[in-house]
Amino acid sequence: MVRWGGRDELSLRRLAFASLVRLPRRHLALERSLRDGTLKERWPSVMLTELVSCYGAQDAGDVGTSLEVLTLDESHAEANCSPSGRASRFVGTEALAASGHVSARLQGQVVVPNEGSDRLPHGRPLLSASQLESYLECPYKWFSLRRLGLQESDAGFTSMEMGTFAHRVLEVTHRSLLEEARQRLLASRGLDPLCELPLTERMGASRVREGDDAALRHAQQILLDEFELHLRHQFLSRGRRARSQALVAHDATDEGQIEALRQDLLSTLEYESGLFVGFEPRLFEWGFGRDGELVDYAGCYLQGTVDRVDVDAHGQAVVIDYKHRSPGSFVGEYGVFDKGGPNEGEPFALPRRVQSLIYAQVVRRRYPDLRIAGAVYLGSKGAHALAGAVAANLADRVFGSRAPAASALASMCVPEDLSFGQDGRRGLSALLDATEDAIAEKVRELMAGRIEADPVDDAACQYCPVMNCDKRRSS
Repeated sequence: MVRWGGRDELSLRRLAFASLVRLPRRHLALERSLRDGTLKERWPSVMLTELVSCYGAQDAGDVGTSLEVLTLDESHAEANCSPSGRASRFVGTEALAASGHVSARLQGQVVVPNEGSDRLPHGRPLLSASQLESYLECPYKWFSLRRLGLQESDAGFTSMEMGTFAHRVLEVTHRSLLEEARQRLLASRGLDPLCELPLTERMGASRVREGDDAALRHAQQILLDEFELHLRHQFLSRGRRARSQALVAHDATDEGQIEALRQDLLSTLEYESGLFVGFEPRLFEWGFGRDGELVDYAGCYLQGTVDRVDVDAHGQAVVIDYKHRSPGSFVGEYGVFDKGGPNEGEPFALPRRVQSLIYAQVVRRRYPDLRIAGAVYLGSKGAHALAGAVAANLADRVFGSRAPAASALASMCVPEDLSFGQDGRRGLSALLDATEDAIAEKVRELMAGRIEADPVDDAACQYCPVMNCDKRRSS
C-alpha cells in the first residue's frame, strides 16, 4: 500500500471525493464509464460503490435511508444526460428542409471564387471534368465533396488511391517508351535531341504491338522499375498538397492488393498491345486551364488533366482516360448508348459518364488539326475492358483484336450519319457538341445555387460523405 504523509492512496482519494460531494447545492450527478476508449471493460468504481452503500440498511438494526436507483439503457440518451434522470418535455417539431436546400438569400454563395482570387473570372466558375460529372451524379454530392471539402482525413486504400497510383506508373512507362523511340529517330536523322516532332510522326517502338514479345518484356520492365520507385515515394512525399490519395499499405491484406495492382498493370500493357491499331501514344497527363489559361467549356472555365492521347499518321486521335476498375458492368456504365445502340430521332440523353467526352472536346479545340476517333475509358484491373464513344468507321482499329460482344459494341459506336439535336449535327463530333450543350444547362443550375440532393442512380451515392441524406440510395 502506498502511503502519503501517513495516509494511504485510497484514503486520499476518499477525501478528495468527499470534498467534491460537498460542492453541489441541489443536484449531484455521477457517471461511471463501463468501458474505456478502446471498448475494454473498466474496473468498478470504488467511490461510487461506497457512496451507494451509504444508502439503505447496512445491518438488520440500522434504519438507513433508501436511495432510488434508476437505470436507463442507451435508447434513453437524453434522460441519461439529465440531472433529474428524466427526458425533456416534448414541445413540438419542425420539419427539416430537403438535403441541399439553400434559401434564396444564400444561393449566391454556393459558387465562390477559387482560393487566392476575390472574384469569378468573367462571372464563370472554374471547374474540372470530374466536378461536372459529380454535379451530374447529384448536386448535393458535388457541394459536399467540392464546396465543403468533406472527406476522410487518413490515407485510405480504395480504388481512388490505387487509380491515382496506376495513372502515374502507366504515364511514366509510356512516356519512357516514347522518349526512347524519339531519340532513336532523331539520331538516325542526325537531328538535335531537343528537336520537336509533329504529333503525327511515326516512331514505331513508341508503343507495344501485339505479338512483339521482346518489346512487351522491355515495357513491362520499365513499368516494374517505376512501380517500385513510386511505391517508395508514397511515404516520402511532401509539399502543399495533402497526401489524401497516397497508397499506403496498413496490413498484409493491403500488401496483397499492391501485388495484385502490380500484376494488373503488367497485364494492361499486354492488353493494350491489341488495341489502337495504327495509333501511337503522344500526350501523357496533358494539363490544361492552369496558370491563368482560361479554357471555355459549357459556360464555365475548365481545368484538368487528360490521361493520354494516341494519334495516327492521318491526324486522327483517341482520347484515353484510365479507370482502375474490373470489367463487370464497365461497358454498360461507360458506354454512350443502351445495348441496342442509338435510335435516330430520339431526344439526346447525357451518357452516365461524360469525363472522356469533355476531354475529347478540349483536345479537339486545342488541336484543331486532329480529328477525334474515340473518347474512351481503359480499365486497368482484372481482365481489362475498353468502353466509351468510338467513331463507328474506326471501331475495328480502336478495338483491334479486343472487340467486345456485338451488344456492347453497339453501345459505344457512333455512326457518322447519326444526328444529334435539331441543327442536324452528325457523328462523333456532333456527340461532343451535344454533350457540351446539355452540360451547359446543368452549369446554369449550378450558378443559380441549385444543390438539392438528386442522385441519378444508386451508384451516385457511393463515396458521398453525407450519410444521413434523406435521398441516399446506397450505403
